[in-house]
Amino acid sequence: HPNGERWRERYAWKGLRALETRSRNSRRALRRIGRPFDLVVQIYGIFQTRGAPYVLYIDNTVALSCRHWPEWVAMGERDLERVLAWERRLYGEARHVFCVGSPMAASVVEDYGVPDERVTVVGGGANFHELPALDGREREPVILFVGRDWRRKAGEVLVEAFRLVRDRVPGARLQIVGTDEAPRDEPGVEVLGTIGDRGRLAELYAAARVFCLPSHYEPYGFSISEAM
Repeated sequence: HPNGERWRERYAWKGLRALETRSRNSRRALRRIGRPFDLVVQIYGIFQTRGAPYVLYIDNTVALSCRHWPEWVAMGERDLERVLAWERRLYGEARHVFCVGSPMAASVVEDYGVPDERVTVVGGGANFHELPALDGREREPVILFVGRDWRRKAGEVLVEAFRLVRDRVPGARLQIVGTDEAPRDEPGVEVLGTIGDRGRLAELYAAARVFCLPSHYEPYGFSISEAM
C-alpha cells in the first residue's frame, strides 16, 4: 500500500496474511531446531505456533481494541471478521492462556468462548534484570513519562496539564522518554527520545518526583510497574 502506516497496520502487523505468514514461519523454525517440543510458550498473539502444543501470554485482544482503541484495528468489516475468527482459533487451540490483566482474561472468556479454567491472570514485571536500589535522596520537581505511543498514551493531555503545573511550580520539568513526537518548544519539557541504557532509565525513575501515564487505553503499562 502506498501509505506506509496503513501497510504496517493491515499487513505487517495485524492483517490476516501477516498472521498466517508468521504462523507458518513458526513451524519452519521448530523444524530447523530438529527436536520435538513438549510445549511452546508463545508471547503475544501476533501468530499461532504450528507444529507443537503451546500456551499463550497476552496483553490485549482484537475485541478489546475494537471497543477501546479502534485505531489498532483499522480495517474493513470483512477483514476484521476474519481476524477475529483467526484469533478465536488461536485462543481456542492453546493449552492455556495467561493474561497480564483481568480485562484481557474476561475478553478471552466472553468474546472468544475459552473456558474460564483455561485462562489465568499472571500480571507483568518491570524490564530490569535487577531492581534499582532506593537511595532516599530528595526528588527533583520532575514529572516523568515513559512510553512510545504518544497519542494513545495521551501525551497531549499530559502537556496541557503540565502547563497548569508550571503556573504554580515555575521550576517544574516534564521529562518524556520513548518518543520523539512530543513538542520540543514547550517551556519546561525535555524530550529525551528512546533510551536503550536501562541504567540511565533507572536514574530517571529515581530522580523524578511524579510518574504520569494518562493513557486513553493501556493494555497493561509495564512502565507503571517500573516506576513503582
